Amino acid sequence: MKELRFQCKIPSRIPLEKMIQFVQKIDQFDSVILIQSQHTTINGRSLLGMCILATGLVNSQVTLLISGPDAQMVFEQMKDLLFEKAG
Repeated sequence: MKELRFQCKIPSRIPLEKMIQFVQKIDQFDSVILIQSQHTTINGRSLLGMCILATGLVNSQVTLLISGPDAQMVFEQMKDLLFEKAG
């Protein structure tokens, strides 16, 4: 099973429509998508979890963990949808 990790930054404002689009897009894949900060881990498939992300982790550095048979495809399609690349 392939596992990808990359550092990214949560933007200061995430529109609800973008979070819904992110969760709907993830549902098309088999991989597990987790968003990890220093204090919490959020399931990327959970709209409630994503709302917590948007309110509690704005302007934060997080790790996006994608694990599963289609991890590379998930990464390619999701990397620009919600996150800013960490510098």
